[in-house]
Amino acid sequence: MAYKHFILTCAGTGCESNKGDEIYRGLIEEAEKQGVKDDVQIVKTGCFGFCEAGPIIKVLPEDSFYVGVKPEDTREIIAEQVIKGREVKRLLYKGDESKKKTMAVEDIEFYQKQFRVVLRNCGVINPESIDEYIAREGYVGLEKSSLSGRLSSSSKR
Repeated sequence: MAYKHFILTCAGTGCESNKGDEIYRGLIEEAEKQGVKDDVQIVKTGCFGFCEAGPIIKVLPEDSFYVGVKPEDTREIIAEQVIKGREVKRLLYKGDESKKKTMAVEDIEFYQKQFRVVLRNCGVINPESIDEYIAREGYVGLEKSSLSGRLSSSSKR
């Protein structure tokens, strides 16, 4: 099934404790009510790492980064973003409040200071899906270290 949109909902502790699961369930319910459940895949992800702005939702392929989402926003997100193709401007992360400029995730200063290695897929994949982890090369490091270990063992013989 080819989805037109993917909605990634943060399932980190901060977002979950701030009604994240209610938001997740609300998005699924609204997609069904509004007749677009086959057009959108809604998944929980790991923590986006920006807890102070949570609950956070990311919508792909537009790369919309919604912050401070509330359960009552779910109807509008489905109606506007999924059905009409328009971002919900009031929920988008804005950089410098004096400029009121909407920013791409990679341009947010908070993320500029980070270089995630182990947790680089948090906020991108479903943390409960091993298939998604494997698809994003999740075991490549283990494979390399295992191969390296075997090579060094064989050279000692």
